[in-house]
Amino acid sequence: MSPRSEIRGDRRAVRALFFLVALLLTSLVHPNEGVAWQQLGQWPGGATIELELGIRSSALETEGEGTSESELRGALSDWQSVECAELPASYVGESGASPVLGDGKNTLSFVQSEWPYDSTVIGFTAFQKSGAYIHEADVFLNEANFHFVTRRGALPEVNARSILLHELGHVFGLGHSSVASAAMNANYVRGLLFLSDDDMLGLRTLFPASECTLCESDDDCPYGHRCTETGCTRTRPPSCLEVNNCARDEYCAEASGNCVRGNVSPEFLGTPCETENDCEEGIACLELGGERLCTIECDAMNPRSCPHGFLCDRDGSPACGIGHCAPGTSAGGALATPCEDHADCGSLRCVGGLCSFPCETHVDCPNALLCHPDRDDGCGACAPPLGVGERCLDNAACESGLCVELEEAALCSKECTSNDDCPSALRCRGHEGVNLCLPAPPIVPESGCGCDVASSSEFGSQLITTLVLIACAMPFLRRRRTSL
Repeated sequence: MSPRSEIRGDRRAVRALFFLVALLLTSLVHPNEGVAWQQLGQWPGGATIELELGIRSSALETEGEGTSESELRGALSDWQSVECAELPASYVGESGASPVLGDGKNTLSFVQSEWPYDSTVIGFTAFQKSGAYIHEADVFLNEANFHFVTRRGALPEVNARSILLHELGHVFGLGHSSVASAAMNANYVRGLLFLSDDDMLGLRTLFPASECTLCESDDDCPYGHRCTETGCTRTRPPSCLEVNNCARDEYCAEASGNCVRGNVSPEFLGTPCETENDCEEGIACLELGGERLCTIECDAMNPRSCPHGFLCDRDGSPACGIGHCAPGTSAGGALATPCEDHADCGSLRCVGGLCSFPCETHVDCPNALLCHPDRDDGCGACAPPLGVGERCLDNAACESGLCVELEEAALCSKECTSNDDCPSALRCRGHEGVNLCLPAPPIVPESGCGCDVASSSEFGSQLITTLVLIACAMPFLRRRRTSL
């Protein structure tokens, strides 16, 4: 029987006996009206969701035998790894058969020819339901019109993991999400390889774990995460784990988990050069650390945006967001701990003697740290709250809770009654009706010859004052002699 006749037969059976919900993942961009994730249904309590692979993807198998199965297993593992969710799903093996809705099996299969639906549909999930309860779900994947790959792909290439994550979400009862970064968003853009907070929140809602505490504070979370209502959340989610997760025109900066534009092999980076002719095509020859090296641009807001064994060096770069990959590794120092060099820090950034992290706003800073402007060669730096007299971004950046905007810069301040209430470099001054610790006003001389002299004794002060007065009088004495 041909694939078309098999599928048509299944569709007739579905019309006769079952309730079919087609969930379309399309390559077209349409606005989504939902607020976030939506629920399609619920598996009965105590049910076990056993998943099998039907027909393999011929394109994936050209990358290596068993790739279709490994991609499915990987997508399932991502859903199973969601904290504080108990997902009763398991992979039971490969059948090699097309899905048949109503056979009691949950089959995911690639359709390699004669796709019976709109050519823009990448996949759909069909359910057998009873009321709101799901009893069976089958997934059909459109290999007739799309080329499935293991890296991130721009159409007609499609990242298999991304699509499998999406369709498995439907199998588990999740509908589409309006969150652009969610795996359950209906629109495909190069492939999202990781579950978003919205995806995980949906799974926890449908399959909640008993007696599970996600986190109580940022201190409960690993580096690069903060504690939110959905658990430990990455401040900057990764986009790849290996080069195969990236598109053809990208490579994976392994330390950061980011896909970076350019087909660059890490072994060419960091080699000495005199001109760009000494480097691989697309790599610049620049001076880094006193030596000219083959290098590439990197995201200076993410010091780990370079391949493993390199750090994003922004020293000498004219723009805050631009750096270049330089050889270096991390000693792993935690944020806000003492350091002498960038390599002392897990964040690969040492600022003002403390391990830091580049930032533009407080949201960029993990672990309850705050963003302080212009601390890192024109960029902001994540650090503990600031003391009185230090430059600030807003009130939240100051330990005192008060950031005062002055003509020169914004500074942390506090209320005072006398100079004794302020650090030695500041004075208690009136500002907009309130006495605050602020820099002393500049000294403006009353005459054309003014000097501010610090002395150690009364005699020294008198002597210097006399000499100053003589110096000021000399021009007048000269003019008087000339006039005689």
